[in-house]
Amino acid sequence: MSSADAKPPATPSPQQQQQQPAPAAEATPGSSRTDLSPALGQMGPTPPFWTQEYWVRVPCARQSALTGLAAMITVCAVQTVRTRDANKALTQAAWSWFGAGMISWWVCRYNYRTNIIQLRRSVELYREGVREKEEHASTDSPTTERSS
Repeated sequence: MSSADAKPPATPSPQQQQQQPAPAAEATPGSSRTDLSPALGQMGPTPPFWTQEYWVRVPCARQSALTGLAAMITVCAVQTVRTRDANKALTQAAWSWFGAGMISWWVCRYNYRTNIIQLRRSVELYREGVREKEEHASTDSPTTERSS
């Protein structure tokens, strides 16, 4: 292509400029409004549970599956040795997998929510400290008045 064939970049019309969303405001350390849309955009949707990516991205699911699996293997081995009845051992192993997995899920989610609440409280305390420091600095600044 020659330079004569190259088209200059098209400038958007005023109507197109009005339709485009305004850029998100940057959050400052002292501001109370934070824009979480960039972080949420990076997270993306949660993949289906049957994919490997789900088990990697969702730690409570991974933990509950592994805990249930360990309980299932343990109960199956103990019941098989104790009763010598494979059907009974497998039935109890399946129920123990379900029960241990559900209990592990609830405990993990409770701990996760507790950590999120503590993190939010820490952020609030930090912001209050910044505000108080700014207020303290603004009240302590000497104002000099000149009398003429």
